[in-house]
Amino acid sequence: MARSPDRRSAADVRPGRVARSPRAARSLARPAQGAERSLVDMARALDLAPVGVLISRMRDGIFVYANAAVLGLLGYERAQVLGRTALEVGIWAIPDERRAMVEGIRAQGQIHNHLHALRLSSAAVVRGVISACLVRLDGEDHILGFLNQLRDLDSAFVALVDGAERVKQAERVARIGFWDWDLASDALIASPGLHALLDVPPGQTLDSVQALARHVLPQDRHLLEPGTYTAAGAPAAFPTIDLRVRLRDGSLRWVSWRGAATTGADGRLRHASGVAVDVTSRKEREQQLLLQAEIMNNMAEGVMLVRARDDKIVFANARFESLLGYRSGELLGHHVSIVNAGGTAEQLAVAEEISGTLRRKGMWSGEVHNRHKDGSSIWCLVNVSAFDFYSYGKVWVAVHSEFTQARQARLERDQALVALRSLSLRLQESIEAERRALARDVHDHLGASLTGMRMRLESLAADPPAERQLLQVTLAQLAQLAQSALSNSRELCNRLRPAILDDLGLLETCRWYLDDWEKTAGIRVQRRLAAVGSHPAVDTDLFRILQELLTNVARHSGATEVRVGLSLRRGQLVLRVQDNGRGLPANAQELGFGLLGVRERTRQHGGSLKIDASAAGTRVCARLQVAPEPAPPKPPRTRKRSKSP
Repeated sequence: MARSPDRRSAADVRPGRVARSPRAARSLARPAQGAERSLVDMARALDLAPVGVLISRMRDGIFVYANAAVLGLLGYERAQVLGRTALEVGIWAIPDERRAMVEGIRAQGQIHNHLHALRLSSAAVVRGVISACLVRLDGEDHILGFLNQLRDLDSAFVALVDGAERVKQAERVARIGFWDWDLASDALIASPGLHALLDVPPGQTLDSVQALARHVLPQDRHLLEPGTYTAAGAPAAFPTIDLRVRLRDGSLRWVSWRGAATTGADGRLRHASGVAVDVTSRKEREQQLLLQAEIMNNMAEGVMLVRARDDKIVFANARFESLLGYRSGELLGHHVSIVNAGGTAEQLAVAEEISGTLRRKGMWSGEVHNRHKDGSSIWCLVNVSAFDFYSYGKVWVAVHSEFTQARQARLERDQALVALRSLSLRLQESIEAERRALARDVHDHLGASLTGMRMRLESLAADPPAERQLLQVTLAQLAQLAQSALSNSRELCNRLRPAILDDLGLLETCRWYLDDWEKTAGIRVQRRLAAVGSHPAVDTDLFRILQELLTNVARHSGATEVRVGLSLRRGQLVLRVQDNGRGLPANAQELGFGLLGVRERTRQHGGSLKIDASAAGTRVCARLQVAPEPAPPKPPRTRKRSKSP
């Protein structure tokens, strides 16, 4: 903190004075470094600055930027300033002062705290404090100038000269306070405006920094320690300090302390004076902006901002960049089609389709096939809306939610539904075909046997043979017809469901079926069947799977040998069938209704189906989950009784 305003030396702001403090040079250089990329980036950073900012080209003096603060201070409209020089606008009351300022910037790269006479749009002349430095924007030298608050500070200084009441009024209007601090003695001189700014109760005075610290939040008090500040050379710029002050009603106020200082031989500050300014509104805006930035960068969705006039990407949050594999800022300036999958023509077509809908309706939503930086593709659900932004005009904000896996699951589900419909139709056809075959067999075999028996019995009843031997022959023929009918009925029952499966279990049923199939198909069977117990909920489906697999071998493989294995492992019935035939075609697993039925039977029991086909034959492994067998009941525990003595 620094000398009170009434001790302010004219040397602090005299024309032609150049800042020689490295701290001041760095403070001026910092914004310049942030602006070296482009004028657009610089303008974005300075639009909300509380001090006036002007940028002009070095070669011709034409203004290329003016923020709202400087336009408000000088009373001009933006169109009256941009594209014209300071002399054309008439800002300089003394044109020679501008030439001296430009020469100083050319010679030393910067100036600091120059006091100049400036003309407002109303033709009134006021004093202004200007600091400026040389920056390079868009490959060209520019002058970046900072103009302090002319009206508030000038009114405050005039009020100091005219009387204490006018000082109080000026401080109250400008929401500022003046201070003077002797660091060696810790003595502090505080203006009435500073007492009001810190909401000091009546009867209390701010006569020391220790007294001042009682109004500052404990977390910020270390900033008031004199040993915190060092500088090389004198006079030194007092560093700007933003402190939080607790008011009597419990609320917080942000106060910014600014000033100038002198140092001793050891480089430490000895004396400082300056002004304290209420910056609560600015801090709240900064906090709001920081909060919005944090929300944007921590969203689960990717967000992209596209300028409507040229479809260029002007913003992408961290999630969107990581989603597509780009580094921070790498997408900026690219056409939006860079993130669309497909060839160049297809990318542009998708971008144009979305752009056209946005221009007509102002919003768009749908599925977008995006392209990762490494060339892979992802699918996103995208919602796009349009709004106007002063820096870019109309822009489109697109919110991306990746759903590649969900989309793949949906496609697989749709394919499974189609396959199930096909399988259902196939099963209906198979059932009808089986019914026709059964009806034909009943008619041809069982019906023929019963008809023959009926005719013999009618003949016997109408004309009983007189001889006993002839009667015995007729009865023997009837018995043969009855045996044939019985055999046919058993065969039909076995085709519907083998009775042996219920009587003797899965193992014996498989042995019986393999023996019968080996004779019928003429293909040698090597079997390795283990005792697997009885599992009524699973046994029938596994037997049907065995039937379907051996039917495929007999019909399609051309094999001469089949190996069949059955075992129970880790709660699963495992059936393996391997042949030495020609193997399955590449699309057999997708097109075969038989294999589709096998797969559905395994899924029904929480199992799996694995098929390996090659020129040497086909290996199929079906696994079906079985319910665990209940543990045998534990015998009741008996307590041993001790024998009585």
